[in-house]
Amino acid sequence: MLKENQQVVVSSEQVQENKKLYSSSQNTSSQSSSQSASKTEEANRSSASKKSTSSALKPAASSKPAPHSEPVPMDKAKNWDSLYGQKEWTFFNTEAGRQKYDGSSAFVCRFSAGQDSHATISVESYCLLDEWKYPLNNDNVVRTINGQKYVQTFWSGYKGDLYTFVGGEDTVTLELRCYDATGHNWLSDELKFKRTDNNSLQLISGDYNEFGLKNGDVFVR
Repeated sequence: MLKENQQVVVSSEQVQENKKLYSSSQNTSSQSSSQSASKTEEANRSSASKKSTSSALKPAASSKPAPHSEPVPMDKAKNWDSLYGQKEWTFFNTEAGRQKYDGSSAFVCRFSAGQDSHATISVESYCLLDEWKYPLNNDNVVRTINGQKYVQTFWSGYKGDLYTFVGGEDTVTLELRCYDATGHNWLSDELKFKRTDNNSLQLISGDYNEFGLKNGDVFVR
C-alpha cells in the first residue's frame, strides 16, 4: 500500500484479499445461521413429538354407557301384595273331635282382605248331605266341598285387619276387631301366620277357641 498526497491508495491485490475475507465471513455467518435454524427446527420437532407421545399415552375419556341392570324381583313368597284380593284363605277340617256343633261333619274358617287391609272372617259348620236328618228347604245352604255335598249348619261373620311388618313379610297378622257370635263379647286377639309358600299360611300363634283353630292349622287359597 502506497501513501501519496495524503490519500490512501489500495492495491488490486489488497482488494482481492479483502473480498476473500468478506466472502469467508459471509459464508461462516450463513453456516452459523443455518445450523442455528436447523437446531431450532429439530428442537421444535422434538417438542411436538413429545406432546404427541404424551397425548397418545393419556387414556381417553370413556364414552361407553353404564351397563343396564334390571331390578331384582321380590321373592314371591315375600310379596305382601299376594295376601290380598278376591281369593279367600280357607282352613277346612273334618276331625270329629274338633267339631263345635252336634251333628257337624266339618267346619271351615275363611278370611280375605282388600288393598285397604280390612279383612272379613267367617266360621262355618257343615253336615254331610247323606247324614242330614231333616227336610231341605230354601233356607238350607248346600255346598260341594272337596267333591262331597254338605249342608251348612252354622255361619258367623267377623271383621278385622290383615297386615305384615316391613322386613318381616313372612309373618302375617290377622287382627280381630269384632264381637263374638253372640254379639256380646268383644274380640281383640291377633292370629299370626307363617307364610310357607305363596298360597299357604300356617297358624303359628293365637290358638283361638272362637274359631276352633289350633297352632299348625294351614290356610290355603
